[in-house]
Amino acid sequence: AGTPAERNLVIEKDGQRYLVIVRERKGKPYETFYRLTWLDPEPSIGYPAWRLTKADGRSYDVILRPTGPTCDCPDFVYCREYHNTGACKHCKALQAVGLLTKENHG
Repeated sequence: AGTPAERNLVIEKDGQRYLVIVRERKGKPYETFYRLTWLDPEPSIGYPAWRLTKADGRSYDVILRPTGPTCDCPDFVYCREYHNTGACKHCKALQAVGLLTKENHG
């Protein structure tokens, strides 16, 4: 999924699920791991929803709203507010691995 320089996958480790986003930086693969936590929002807000937590403790909430996916990461917030561009890497990665669809229930 993604461009040839970007791959996304879900792995299980020590009883936890992780989203791994592999991107290319300076010609070399760079992996970012996010622990996946299923969120259970009110269906009127959006569905499904995930919390992605990095090893350093930073976390981002991604939710599929009726208008499309949203994320509270700085990239998504900035791009939406100032440029009205598409989804961030978190939304795209969850969509690519099939976890951000109306049919997915964690």
